[in-house]
Amino acid sequence: YMTYLLWGELDKALGNIPNGRELYSNYMKLWKVATKIKERGFYIDKDALKTHIDYFKPLLHKELEGLQAAAAVLDMEKFNPRSSKQVRNLLIDKLSCSVLLRSETTDEPSFNEEALCKYRAHHDPRVRAIADSILRFRSYDKLLSTYLINLPIETDGAVHSTPNVHGTITGRWSFKDPSIQVIPKTVYKLVDNKKVVDVPGLRNLYVPRPGMYLVKGDYSQLEVRILSILANAKKLIEWYTQGADVHTMNAKNIFGENYTDNQRTLAKNYIFGKMYGAKDETIFNLLQKSFPAITLDLVKFISQGWQNEHPEIFSYQKETIKRAKERMYVETAISGRRRLFFYWDKNSPQEACNHPIQGTGADIINSAVLGIDAELGDWSKGSILAQVHDELVIEVTDPEWGVALLKRHMEKPVVLNGKEWVFPTEIKVCKSWEG
Repeated sequence: YMTYLLWGELDKALGNIPNGRELYSNYMKLWKVATKIKERGFYIDKDALKTHIDYFKPLLHKELEGLQAAAAVLDMEKFNPRSSKQVRNLLIDKLSCSVLLRSETTDEPSFNEEALCKYRAHHDPRVRAIADSILRFRSYDKLLSTYLINLPIETDGAVHSTPNVHGTITGRWSFKDPSIQVIPKTVYKLVDNKKVVDVPGLRNLYVPRPGMYLVKGDYSQLEVRILSILANAKKLIEWYTQGADVHTMNAKNIFGENYTDNQRTLAKNYIFGKMYGAKDETIFNLLQKSFPAITLDLVKFISQGWQNEHPEIFSYQKETIKRAKERMYVETAISGRRRLFFYWDKNSPQEACNHPIQGTGADIINSAVLGIDAELGDWSKGSILAQVHDELVIEVTDPEWGVALLKRHMEKPVVLNGKEWVFPTEIKVCKSWEG
């Protein structure tokens, strides 16, 4: 009854929001799909689960033993790397380190991941080793406690994670219990020019049910493509039209023809920060996790090379920030979903650059989700299992039909800047979500 009484006023409010009724209608449809995704669940390979637990437990124990031995030399018994107080005592009091990062809310010294990445570049090798070990310990601890030992597998053998279709302001999906969007992929490294596993990911836990097939579609560099179109970045558009690898082309232009694989990865990671308008100092802090030896001068060098190659992007970002500050909002290019700014602070420029790209990506993927769900009908031939970042994962009885289904909806032409574009997708039939 109360809903009935409120409906008239709420409907008026929707009418006052740009595209409000259309956005509301789409979200209601997406919520229905999300409910079915939760009910279906993602099947778990219990043998793989045991293998991962047996792999990570000794690593966690090894890091703990090493840290406690290092702390004992400095007269700290039974050191607990989970305790920020004890980490502070070890780094600040015992090893005489300066405070490199403070909490924005309490102004107390912070020893989170960002801070520890800074300590990894410290001049004292003991500090570097301890910071590196604490980061590894916390990573293993999180994987074991959240995604392995306490994984909420139900009686049907599946994990029924809860999707949230408006969990982010950009329209990207999120999941909880567990947060499958942050489940790590396998990390590889090069040894004698051969790609070998450095740290195993956990996505191979997630498999199709017996008699079913897993098919996943992943948009290729979706956000960089959207940025190139919105900014009308001619060279990027030309590379994409020719089917070139954009990250390889950027590495060549920045580092020269004899670039290394590490330099390509560095250029790629840099782009993902810069495309959202982040400052060089912010990108430097982000890159320190994967590249401990990186310098701010190198980040500035890459930035200058990127700007020289694609000046339209910097002009677009500058204009986007200017308009956002004047209007106090930005919006996506397809649905018109807005990000309102009730006040303008130091994070606002980056958020203003981020929303049109991320939000437009969400619009494209959400449209594919609704199209796939409509074609699946009663889900007797298949079901949607997850929508994570730029990826859609489905489970089907016929793999060829599943591949065609994803291709049909994920590569449906999209109008941006007055022109139709098709965003290419890598689609694979897999034994697990890992690939």
